[in-house]
Amino acid sequence: MPTFDLGMEVDDLQEAQLLPVDWYTLKIVADKEGNPPYREANKAMKEDPQDEKAGYNLVINLRVEEPDIPEFDNRPFRIWLPLPSANDEGKYTPMGQLMADSKAERIFDFAKAFSGKEADGSLVSLNVGMKAQLYITQEISAMGSMKGQLINSIDTFAGAKPVDEDKDNIPF
Repeated sequence: MPTFDLGMEVDDLQEAQLLPVDWYTLKIVADKEGNPPYREANKAMKEDPQDEKAGYNLVINLRVEEPDIPEFDNRPFRIWLPLPSANDEGKYTPMGQLMADSKAERIFDFAKAFSGKEADGSLVSLNVGMKAQLYITQEISAMGSMKGQLINSIDTFAGAKPVDEDKDNIPF
């Protein structure tokens, strides 16, 4: 039977460390194929475009920027922000806001935090290299190989804050 030396002892392995729940600076990065943020059909749209939940998401790949904490720095995250769609017409959030307005408002807020600029009408720009503060939580994964395990996740409902805003003054 072949035997391999891994160069490290099994007892010396470091356990994975979750990020503590807090605000962190994250930078927009390209995906594996080099794409900046992009629009992608959601699961319902891919399966049945006539489904009432069918729509599109704005997909943003991010990396944590914490150079003073090497075990946190450069951790990858991805968020999917739902784009307003015709299927949202006449629907309201539990807070009484039109669903399409709620989705658009979240994206406008994210774009402003990352770019430092208000939207140009209905247009927002999110480019590789832009940074903002996002609220990272811990939750039980419901997907894939991590299902049932405690993972870090970005709370998109907490919004995004400009990097220069003092995270200790954010009400959370």
